[in-house]
Formats: sequence, structure tokens, C-alpha cells
Amino acid sequence: RTVSARAAATAQRELRAQAVDHALRLGPEWIAHRGHGELTALTTRGLDALDAYFREYLPALVTAAVVPLGAGAAILFADWPSGVIIALTVPLLPMFAILVGKYTAGRVAGATDATHRMSERLLELVRVLPVLTAFRRAAAQGETVRQLSERHRRATLKTLKVAFSSAFVLELAATLSVALVAVVIGVRLAGGHLPLAIGLGVLILAPECYQPLRAVGAAFHSSEDGVEAVRRVADLLATPA
Repeated sequence: RTVSARAAATAQRELRAQAVDHALRLGPEWIAHRGHGELTALTTRGLDALDAYFREYLPALVTAAVVPLGAGAAILFADWPSGVIIALTVPLLPMFAILVGKYTAGRVAGATDATHRMSERLLELVRVLPVLTAFRRAAAQGETVRQLSERHRRATLKTLKVAFSSAFVLELAATLSVALVAVVIGVRLAGGHLPLAIGLGVLILAPECYQPLRAVGAAFHSSEDGVEAVRRVADLLATPA
């Protein structure tokens, strides 16, 4: 975790510096057209979301690349029928994760756009607050702020619903896969075709083939905001000065 935290801090610092320097080279007119609030949200809260990518997603990805292979190899060596079942069902989890990830990509981008619009509007309100106060119109803008907050809340809740649905799908697939292995082992134990020790060992190891993949799916959704921020910074840096 220390290495992940340092990598996240370094990436955030470098991306912020590059984004700010390039925006300054593009000039004040481009910044005004793009929106001060959007750039501020992107280089602050947006890149802060990279913490989840480095601290959760990458370690989970490494674990998912190592643990299922080791546990699966041990199961295959001890009881090849159970190993075959696991080998056929494990790919279902990344397949579902990819499908859900493609579905949520647009929603994450939409939620990010909503955050940037809210930041731009709030920054504009702060900028004209002295004028509104002078004409006694500051209190009337409270409803505008509440509407912006409500729209942002709804967009965030929609993204969270999709993330929870994705976690449920992965959990269901993993549970059914382990249950299938358990049923086959139970039938073979009842028929006397499998020693009890091997059956128990397979049942203990089988969940370890799926749990790291579930963790990757959950960590992926946590890191999507950071990945979207990096994509937007890359688009900014690709803009010719």
C-alpha cells in the first residue's frame, strides 16, 4: 500500500502540473471557453480519484492474476473434474465485468460532466456574488444551488446503482459456480468416488478462485472516476497550443 500511495501521489502531481501548464499555454480565451470550473474540478477532485486506481484496483488486479491460478492448479492436481468445472466457470466473471464496464463507462462520463457543470456554475455564482448582494438577489440563487446539487445527487445515485448491480452479478456468478462444484463433490462423495479429505480441500480452495476476481470488479468501479479524469487530462494535453 505504501508503494501504491507513492505512485498515486506522483501520478497526481505530474498530471496536475502538466494539465495546468498546458492550459496556461493555451491562453485565457481557451480557458474561459472550456470553463474555469471544469478545469478546477478536473485538476482537484477528478485527479484525487486516482487514489482508488493505484491503492485498490492495481493491487487487486495483481492478486487476481496470481491467486486463482495457484488455487486452480492445486485443485486440478487434487481432483481434475472439479478443476475442469472451475476452469470453465472462472472466465464468466471477467466476461460479466467487461460487459458491465462498457455499460457504465457512459454513465461515469455523464456524472463527471454533471460535476464539472456544477463546479462551473458555482464558480460563476461566487464571481458575481458581490453584484447579486448589491441588488439583493443573492438569496434567490439558493434555489439554483439546490437544483444543481439535486441533479448531481441523482447522477451519482444512478452510477452507484449500476455499480451495486455489477457487484451483485459478479457475486451471483461466483456463488453459483462454487455451488456447482459443491454439488458435484457431494454427489461423488455420496457415491464413494471421492475421498473426504480431497473433497473438503477442494471446497476450501474453490472460493479463492473467484474472490480475487470479485474484488477486481468492485475496485474497478471505485477507480472509474480516476480513469475518466486521466482520459480528460489526456484530451487536454492533446489540444494543440
